[in-house]
Amino acid sequence: MRHEILVQSIGTRPWREALFRAIDSDAAATLRDATADELGELFARVMRVPVELGDIGARVPGRSVFTLFYLASWLSALDRLAVPRNAATLAIAAGDTVYVPVALDIHTAGGGSYVTANLNEELTAGFRAGTAGLRIPTRVVEDHAANLAAHCEPESFDLVAFQHAVNDLVQTAVADENGIDTVHRDWFEILPAMVRLVMEYHRDGRLETNVRSAFVGLMATAASLLRPGGHMVFNNCVFQVDLEAGYETDLYASFISLARRWIARSGLELEIVDPEWIDPQWWMVVRKR
Repeated sequence: MRHEILVQSIGTRPWREALFRAIDSDAAATLRDATADELGELFARVMRVPVELGDIGARVPGRSVFTLFYLASWLSALDRLAVPRNAATLAIAAGDTVYVPVALDIHTAGGGSYVTANLNEELTAGFRAGTAGLRIPTRVVEDHAANLAAHCEPESFDLVAFQHAVNDLVQTAVADENGIDTVHRDWFEILPAMVRLVMEYHRDGRLETNVRSAFVGLMATAASLLRPGGHMVFNNCVFQVDLEAGYETDLYASFISLARRWIARSGLELEIVDPEWIDPQWWMVVRKR
């Protein structure tokens, strides 16, 4: 999301107060009173490469600004894409992040629904804890995302969300091919091994063969579950912990471009629309024809 457009949205949309109630109360007290310029500067400082999650002054931690950024971004996207108030939303590779269901709960006033697929036990537990107080029904399909068609009706979702998911999809494809257990192991414990393999695949070309094939297959599954005219929304950012695990910044910062290229060449009934309110390096919007 472009920072200047996002700041404008926060200042003018009816979900402004619900947004601030959804973040840490101490941080909200400071951020609610920030000017548009101050908020834009905070977003720019936190959402750099890599993102800055520590204290950044103004009596507010970077993690709270990061949370505000993504909640506001998803609320703005739901608004701008005219996602219906009874929207059924599917999230791919959400892990334990809850920005999308929290934003959906606010956008639909509890009238929507949310489904995600997750096999990792620890991440699923974290997700359930983070969504326990929401009004919308949430469902975790404890299966591989590639098998979602066995659990969900065709063309039953208005939106498919990929919150910082492309790197996870790439890592999981590589892990599966190399026999790494992503279900029972701690995700951050196995992260260095997955990242090391991803970089090897990047250097020898297997990202463009083995992993691209797995990614396009998953996009085909997601597209089959999306209603015609519905949207897929992707985003990415660069975390220091992933750089420390072995990612090279150039690859990590290019995952949206990689996904854009793979989808464009996939032959699927998907159209990349990329509206003017997104930053195309970090966000992508795709519409099902």
